[in-house]
Amino acid sequence: MNKVFIKSDNIKVITILYIFILILFLSGCSTKQSETIQKPEDVTIFYQADSGEFKKDIYTDHLKDDAESQPESDKTIIYLECGGDETRIISGLIASFNQENDLYYVEMVQHPYDNAFQDERERLKIEVATGKGPDIMTTDIFPVSKEIIAKDYLVDLSLLMEKSGITDEKYFPAYRCLTDGDKTYGLCPSMDVIGMSIDGDVLPDKQIPDLETLVDILLAYPEPAVFLNDAQEGIHIMDYFLCGSKNLWGMIDWESKSCDFSTELFSKVLEVSKKYADNRNKGYAPIMRNTFCYIGLYPGREALEKEGRVILDYYFDDGNYPKYNPSVETLVINSNTKNLEGAWAFLSYAMTKTGQSYYALPTHKELFTEKNLELLKDIEDGKAYPMVDFTEAVMQDAIQVFSTGKYCPQYMEEILDIIHEEAGAYFSGDKKKEVVIDIIEKRVRLLLEE
Repeated sequence: MNKVFIKSDNIKVITILYIFILILFLSGCSTKQSETIQKPEDVTIFYQADSGEFKKDIYTDHLKDDAESQPESDKTIIYLECGGDETRIISGLIASFNQENDLYYVEMVQHPYDNAFQDERERLKIEVATGKGPDIMTTDIFPVSKEIIAKDYLVDLSLLMEKSGITDEKYFPAYRCLTDGDKTYGLCPSMDVIGMSIDGDVLPDKQIPDLETLVDILLAYPEPAVFLNDAQEGIHIMDYFLCGSKNLWGMIDWESKSCDFSTELFSKVLEVSKKYADNRNKGYAPIMRNTFCYIGLYPGREALEKEGRVILDYYFDDGNYPKYNPSVETLVINSNTKNLEGAWAFLSYAMTKTGQSYYALPTHKELFTEKNLELLKDIEDGKAYPMVDFTEAVMQDAIQVFSTGKYCPQYMEEILDIIHEEAGAYFSGDKKKEVVIDIIEKRVRLLLEE
């Protein structure tokens, strides 16, 4: 065996080189860490809640002026992924931000709502889980589950919101979503609010009953009718009765990780859902009606009551309220971002008066009022023609609706998915109700235990 001898001088050189490389390596790690971890308290705030002003024609102006814009070489690029196409409102918002901000440029990647969309969702989830992904995402391309929150894949925006003056006093409740205790992970620049009313003839005393009483009334109602429309299947009818409760009206015990679906209420919810689903495609009139609270379409409470409607809205654990539909415009920040300051600059810009000017139903209260007072002026001048009689009284009524709306309890998708999957066999007549209830309970219990 040949032996290799190294002179002592060479050993000294090698040792020095090794130490030098080690210093460089440690220095590199330190640099990488500082780039990766940027604390919210160290972020420079560019925009406050009341920054900017209402701009009536902002969307069309920025699409025209910025359609061919390119990032300037001295700007840091912030990457954003979302669904849809280039005509989506967020395109104009990004164009506006890119024109205004001197340090950051948002580059958007949009994924069409086509057959590959679900694959893109899975790809993005894997990227984020492995420490990669874009700086900003919308929740259509990156749906947020309880697991994602628990694994800290998203930045808690609470301190940043406080620094930018983005508070409950300035915004309708819809603005703050994807919450966990006092933490907030998603900001929603726009809102989608829906109410529900029932034909007053169905209710004996025209008063809002508690949920179980309503189910009993609907089961006993003798007139042939569909629930909401001819297309509504049993699983969708059932959602109206279940979606507003954090524990499915006592069927789930989150502390003990147990469940009991053998309740009389759940049995009757299945029955009433099947009853009205079986009436589809027979030409019967609906007894329930959605109220879409879009400005220019919302007639106001007084008009609904004159039609003989009783406004039920949706059943939540603490009462009846209009329901916020989760918006595809909801913005979240990837916790892997190396540019938290730039990512927050865009999110906070979206919540300013200027940014909110893009949205038909902005969540900024003052901007909402300004926008709709302008609409009232256009109606008076003959420049706008709403589908309903839109007055200042109706506007104030709408403000009340938007102020009292609620999101359905978050992170219930897996449990509701199980209920949907199994209840379908009862609605189709393939399985008896008791069998379906037993299967649902076993599957949900297993999920809770896991």
